[in-house]
Amino acid sequence: EDYLLELFRRGLTDSQRRQILADQPSWPIRYHLAYERGNLLSWYPFNDDAAVLEVGAGCGSITEVLVANKTLRGTSNELSPRRAKINALRNKGAKNLEIIIGNLFDYKPAEKFDYVVCVGVFEYAKSFIETANPYYDFLVTLRQFLKPGGTLLVAIENQLGMKYLAGAREDHTGNYMDG
Repeated sequence: EDYLLELFRRGLTDSQRRQILADQPSWPIRYHLAYERGNLLSWYPFNDDAAVLEVGAGCGSITEVLVANKTLRGTSNELSPRRAKINALRNKGAKNLEIIIGNLFDYKPAEKFDYVVCVGVFEYAKSFIETANPYYDFLVTLRQFLKPGGTLLVAIENQLGMKYLAGAREDHTGNYMDG
């Protein structure tokens, strides 16, 4: 994260980013800088002027895709102040972004959202919700942020993900094709 923070603090350009990616960086750096991550949401037909809550925004690679759609109003929630800072620097030109630092369970927005986006967080629900059914309870929590008729978009790491098919180990267990 220190490396990413410094890159975005210095104003990482598109050509610098492409050069870093061409130099075969470590998996974490590729994960955070790869343009391909945007494929998770770039195809989705968001309604114009929609309000989007991104849960667990991390260093902003998904935020970057959301705010590129100038018709969206994005709110990114991140627990880690360092990751939120990276996200803010990465997306500093975005006029359609608000970053909320803190626990999602403490967040009380003034209004509900048309979309809630949760990428790479759901699989951790058991570590931060201590109930008999933490995954279900997390989905119930996410739904509470949606307007009636709103849409919840969830993506999780899984054994059919491209990085696993390319031979990477699963992030949580360290095993191949485990998820």
